Amino acid sequence: MTALGKILVFFVLILSVVWNALVVNSYVTRTNYKTELEKEQKLRGEAANSANYERKRADESKAASDAVIAQSESAIKLLRGEIATLSANADQANAAVAAGKLNVQNQNADNLATLNNNVKTQLNQIELLREGINRLDKQLNDSVIAEQKAKNDSLQAKINETAALNRADDLEKKLLSATDSLNNSKNGQLGGLGTARIPTTEPGFQAHVVSVSGDLVEISLGTNAKLQKGAVLQVWRYTPKAKFVGTLTISSLDPHKATGKFTPLASAASKPSADDLPMKDDIVGVLK
Repeated sequence: MTALGKILVFFVLILSVVWNALVVNSYVTRTNYKTELEKEQKLRGEAANSANYERKRADESKAASDAVIAQSESAIKLLRGEIATLSANADQANAAVAAGKLNVQNQNADNLATLNNNVKTQLNQIELLREGINRLDKQLNDSVIAEQKAKNDSLQAKINETAALNRADDLEKKLLSATDSLNNSKNGQLGGLGTARIPTTEPGFQAHVVSVSGDLVEISLGTNAKLQKGAVLQVWRYTPKAKFVGTLTISSLDPHKATGKFTPLASAASKPSADDLPMKDDIVGVLK
């Protein structure tokens, strides 16, 4: 073997070692991102459960507070009515006492003492009723504060859920990028420079249309079927007659559903008819 041949063999050996190191590094990075994504998805599920629990607790607390508020307001209204009545009676009793003092020579002393006692009793009742109103006012204020606290807890739970969703989305993007890098390395593309990622779809993937709003279409499967953002799916139907409707580009998804932008056939009119647009229960998937 010539010196040049030996140099070339050595050079190829060095490149082989470097290439294997790049592949291993890509695989390790992808594995780490996948582990972090699974953790974030678990946290996202826990945050969603926490948010649902806090919303349920807030609704229950609000309902209880509303009932207490209504009951307290009703009791306060009744007590104020009783106070008004007792105050009127007390005024009449005071007037009677004054009249009795002016005509004491014509009144029985025992009757006058009884009248005075009745006045005192009514005044005591008024005082007790006022204390009851104060307690009810405090109870009403406590209920309002508790209701506001429940609303704040529900809002905080929603914020935590949104943050978990954002973190999971970021990790999903990193995982997809690491997967692309690993695939490109295996296919002989160093770092994937100058290549664009084409999302893949599982063989045999099929979902159905759940709802349609303008050009946005919601389907019945999401990440639970390994669907990815940017995937392009076909939309078709068999009844009342077989028809290929158009394509759907996935723009957002969660574990159990996905949403995409519908693109009609190029041959469709500028204003497609209802038959040219997606309908509920249309099939969405990959035509073979």
